[in-house]
Amino acid sequence: MKEETSGIPVSQEKLLNIADDWEQKAKAHPELDEYGINQEFITQFETDKAAAREFKTADEVDKETAVFTANKRRKNKECYKWIKTAHLHYEKVYPDKNSPEYKLFPSDYARANRDDVHTANIIPDITKLLTDNQGALVKKGMKIEFIAQGTTLLSELQEVQMQHKKKLEDDELYTIKRRIALSKVYNAINQISQAGKLKYENDPTIGDYFDTPWPKDNKKASTNNTVNTQTVTEQPR
Repeated sequence: MKEETSGIPVSQEKLLNIADDWEQKAKAHPELDEYGINQEFITQFETDKAAAREFKTADEVDKETAVFTANKRRKNKECYKWIKTAHLHYEKVYPDKNSPEYKLFPSDYARANRDDVHTANIIPDITKLLTDNQGALVKKGMKIEFIAQGTTLLSELQEVQMQHKKKLEDDELYTIKRRIALSKVYNAINQISQAGKLKYENDPTIGDYFDTPWPKDNKKASTNNTVNTQTVTEQPR
C-alpha cells in the first residue's frame, strides 16, 4: 500500500535503535499473535532491520556526492583559465573590440566560470577560432600546443560531468531503495504499537506502554537524515 505519512520524524540511526527496542517488546508479548505480531512477523522484522542497516545515511551519501561535485568544479576552473588565456591571445591579434573578428570570440565566455555546461559548449567554438587564426596567434606568442590543451581539457571536463551525472542518478535510485527499506521498519513498529493498543485498550497502564515512539511535535524532532517516505510504495506484509 502507499505510505501515507509525509516522512519518518526521526533520524535513520534513531529509527533503527527504536526498532531494536520494539522487537523486544514484540517478543515479550506473544499474546499479540492474534493481531499478526507472531514469529513470522518478528522474523521478517529482523530481516528488514538488517537490510535497513546496510544503507548509508543521507549525510554519508551527500558527502560522497560532494567529492564528485568538487572534481567537476575543479576541472571547470582549469577550463575557464584556458578560456581566459585563449581570449588574451586572441585580443593580441584582434585588439579592436568593434571589429568583426573580435566579435567572433564568445562574448559571454565569462559565464563559463560558474557554468560547466556553458564551458563545454564554447570550448569547441574557441578551439576552431584559434585553429583558423593559428598562424597570426603563434606570431603573437601563443604556443602551438595551446589549442590541443583546450581539446584535452574539454574531454576531461566531459568525463567528470558524466561521472557527476551518474552519481546523481545512482543517488536517486539509492534514496528510493533506502526509503523503502526504512519505511518497512517504521511500519512494523507502528503495527506492533497498534496491536498492543488494541489488545490492551481496556488497560491503559499496559496500553500506554505501546504508545508510538515518535515525537509528539515533529517540529521539535531532529530533521538530520530524516527519512522522507512521501512517495514510497510499500508492499503488504
